[in-house]
Amino acid sequence: MGCCATRRSDPALLAAHGTEAAKVRVTVVLGLAGQRFSPAPFDADAPLLELQAAIRAELRIPVAAQRLILENRVLESEGQLLGPALGVPQGGEVEVTCIRTNMPPEIQRAADCSLLLAAARGCQAQLSQALEDGAQASGLGGGPDCEEASLGERQ
Repeated sequence: MGCCATRRSDPALLAAHGTEAAKVRVTVVLGLAGQRFSPAPFDADAPLLELQAAIRAELRIPVAAQRLILENRVLESEGQLLGPALGVPQGGEVEVTCIRTNMPPEIQRAADCSLLLAAARGCQAQLSQALEDGAQASGLGGGPDCEEASLGERQ
C-alpha cells in the first residue's frame, strides 16, 4: 500500500451517520519514507483544503508544497470536495500519498518576503508564521518584490 492509494467504502461509517454528512477517513503516507498519520474523519462534502490544512498542522508541510497522490494521479485542491476528489463521495476509507515539493516561485517569494519583514519588525509571531508557511532565509535580498508585499500589507 506504500505508494498506491486504496479506497474502501465503510458501511458502518455510513450507517452511523445516517442523514448526517458521510465521513471520510484518510490515512496520509508521507512520500517514500512511509510515515503515516490519520487525521480525524472529514465530512465527504468538506473542501479538500481541510485535509491539506491537517497535513500542514501535523507534518509541517505548507499547503503550496503538498502534492497529494491518489492511485496514479495528482489531486488538485482548487475547489474540490474531499469525498468526490478521493473517489469516496458517500464516505469510506482512503489512503493518500503526500509528497513535499518546492513551492511555486511566486508563493516562495511572498513567504520569504514575509519572513524578511517580520525579522525587520522584530515580530516573533510573524516570524514563526512565515517559517510555517515555508519561508526560507537563504537568498533573501529584499528588493522590489518585498517592497510591493509590504505596501500590500499596509493597505
